[in-house]
Amino acid sequence: LGLENDSISLLAATPIYLKFTDQQNYNTVDSVSANFTVGLENNVSWDVQEEKVLVDGEDAILQDVGKDTLRVSIGNHSKIFPIFITDFTAYSLTVLANPTHGGEVHGSGSYFENEEVTLTATANDGFVFSHWSEGENTLSSNPTYSFLMPNHNLTIVANFDEESSIYNDQKLDKTPHIYPNPANNKITISSLNNREIEIFNIIGQKVENYTLHDNILDVSALKNGVYYLRIENIVLKFVKN
Repeated sequence: LGLENDSISLLAATPIYLKFTDQQNYNTVDSVSANFTVGLENNVSWDVQEEKVLVDGEDAILQDVGKDTLRVSIGNHSKIFPIFITDFTAYSLTVLANPTHGGEVHGSGSYFENEEVTLTATANDGFVFSHWSEGENTLSSNPTYSFLMPNHNLTIVANFDEESSIYNDQKLDKTPHIYPNPANNKITISSLNNREIEIFNIIGQKVENYTLHDNILDVSALKNGVYYLRIENIVLKFVKN
C-alpha cells in the first residue's frame, strides 16, 4: 500500500485526510478521513464513520495501534504510519472603526494561523469608507477585505471619512474625476489642466506640489496609501497602490 507521505502531521481535534496512490495494482484511494482527539498523555482515539471507509468495493480500515501509530488496511494489505500530534493556538483579531461613529465593522474574533479571515465595513449615514489599516500600513481600500491570519494577535482599523467635508470642512467636489483610482504610476484628472495641485497624505500632511499638464499627474514616487489632491477649492481623493 502506498501513501504520498509516510509521516502524518495532525492537528488535535480536527479532521486529517490521508491521500493514497495506486501502487502495484492496489486500489486507488482519493481520500480517507478520520477525526482525532487528544486525551490524557496524548492518547489518540479514532472516530471513523461506521469504523471503516468503503473504497471501490473494498473497505479501507483505520485502526489505532498504541498512542502514536496508525494502521491503514485495504483488503489483505496494510501499512503502519507514525502520528505526530501538534497542538494549535488561536490568535485574537480586534477590528475597530475610526471614528467609532463612522460605521460598523465585522470580523473580530479568534482565528488559527493561516485561517482565512474576511472583514467587512459599512459606513454610517454621513460617512464613506476610506481604507483598512494596521498601524501606519494601509491594507486595502475595499470595504470587504480577506487575508490569512498570522501567528500573532492583530488589530485592524476601518477608517471612515465624513461625506460632506474634508480638510477644514472643504466640500469634496466630485465633478472632476480621477482615473484610474486606485493607481500605480499615473492618474488622469478630467476637466482640469494647467493648475497647481497640492497633495496631502491621510493625516493631513502636505507631501508634494505639482503643476498639472495635459490632465495627467505622475504619482509613481508616492508611497502606497490614501491621498487627497487640493486644486484651489476642489479636493479629490485617490489611492496609490
